Amino acid sequence: MSHVDLPCPVVASTPETAAHFVGFHDVCPWAPAGDALAVLRIPKLFERTPGPDDVAEICLWHPTSGRVDLVGTTTAWNLQQGTRLQWRPGAERTLLWNARRGDRFHGMMLDLSGGGTEVLELPCPIYALHPSGRWSLAPGFARLNRYYESYGYAGGMEAGLDCTAPAEDGIWKLDLEKGESALVVPVARVAAFGDRVMDPPVPQFLTHPAWNPSGTRFCFIHRWFTAQGDMLSRLFVCAPDGSDLHLVSDDRVSHFDWYDDDTICVWARIGMKQLGQLRSRGLLQSPLVRPLVKVAKSLRPDLKRRLNNAGYWKFDVLGRRPPELVGERIEDGHQMFSRDRRWMLTDTYPDATRHQTLMLFDLAGDRIYDIARLPAPEHTHHDFRCDLHPRWNRDSTLIAVDSDGAGFRQVLIIDPSPVFAAAAERKVA
Repeated sequence: MSHVDLPCPVVASTPETAAHFVGFHDVCPWAPAGDALAVLRIPKLFERTPGPDDVAEICLWHPTSGRVDLVGTTTAWNLQQGTRLQWRPGAERTLLWNARRGDRFHGMMLDLSGGGTEVLELPCPIYALHPSGRWSLAPGFARLNRYYESYGYAGGMEAGLDCTAPAEDGIWKLDLEKGESALVVPVARVAAFGDRVMDPPVPQFLTHPAWNPSGTRFCFIHRWFTAQGDMLSRLFVCAPDGSDLHLVSDDRVSHFDWYDDDTICVWARIGMKQLGQLRSRGLLQSPLVRPLVKVAKSLRPDLKRRLNNAGYWKFDVLGRRPPELVGERIEDGHQMFSRDRRWMLTDTYPDATRHQTLMLFDLAGDRIYDIARLPAPEHTHHDFRCDLHPRWNRDSTLIAVDSDGAGFRQVLIIDPSPVFAAAAERKVA
């Protein structure tokens, strides 16, 4: 796969009067009409883990005029994923986000179609909305805050917080029409799945639920930190009611996006299960193995990726086909496919020069385009970093990223049309 540098223009950015961001890459911030983006607004130089009393403002940004309208507030948010602010599928103009009342988290739903301001309070938080707009999935945010702080919300309490693998918490399913919720995947059930050995037992949690394109199943990540501080992950899929549980990969999975109903693209390591078992048992810290680990970590990034067999892999979620490598073995990023599945959008973490690269994979033309290199100031803590988290608009003609290259968080809109034109010319030639 060839690699081409083709910068694309930034065509809009949020006002510099405050910090603005969207959050994770799996949420499209554009309203169905395409005239506004749902964003969070926080103090300009905010750089710490949000506490229970820290407020983020729910806003609508109109890129054409630059206007930002305040429509709500929340104290249930974080810097990595925001408050899961998103538009309800199938609704003309309905926003959902998370909030906290006392020590309990819940969802909020606001219908803006008639200019209304009445907010409906939902019985539990939201995270991933079903393609029909009827249901939502969500992890336990208090548990995440306890064991994976940068992805949880402060100030909450939930059952099983002190358990390593509780039966009372996990992935919850909410019926938005009936206002009813149920635990569909308990942590305890997933922890007992397979032959992973955790010695000593450590707290485990479930996170990142996501529906496939037609909503016939969903995936999620099972994670834990070893006693030595290494984070391990397994990717699962199941039916909407939590049944038919399948392990997709346990080779240190990271970010993902559904390619179709049966295929998911995951940044992962393939064929390294034994290494994961050694890490989970703490054996990589033994005097005999530690020197080898040190040598491996000192290798160039490209050599480490090849040694680990790491890259973007397409998995058949039911294991009927072997994994397929997508593009090159490049570093972990936040991938999202275009609506027609021709293009894969992704990014990098800051390199040695403190820049993040935004890339487009042309899956039909076998080429990678570097479309932007954005500065990334060094942060006081890794969890406070501002990832680009690129996401497409609804017709895959524009890209929005979160960037703090100006010294504070901004939402930038990038026009990738030069890449589309270059790909079209290359096909004609």
